[in-house]
Amino acid sequence: MSRPLRVDESAWVRWARRAVTVPAYLCLGALSVALLPLTVAVALATDAVRRTGHLATLRCMLGLTLYVVCEAVGVVAASRRNG
Repeated sequence: MSRPLRVDESAWVRWARRAVTVPAYLCLGALSVALLPLTVAVALATDAVRRTGHLATLRCMLGLTLYVVCEAVGVVAASRRNG
């Protein structure tokens, strides 16, 4: 059978990596939520100009926002769990 992947890194290296990634994901998540009204307005205007009737740009923006927020939550949850 396969054994779990184990990465040998010191606690200092792990915390240095987390000191960069966790704030970056949190900033991206907060920024995407804060700019949501603006991005929705721009996406709706773009869809109105394109006149496809499917609101593809709006759905794409909402999907990307959801993805970034879920990534931020996941990174924080993983950081808290692994100590």
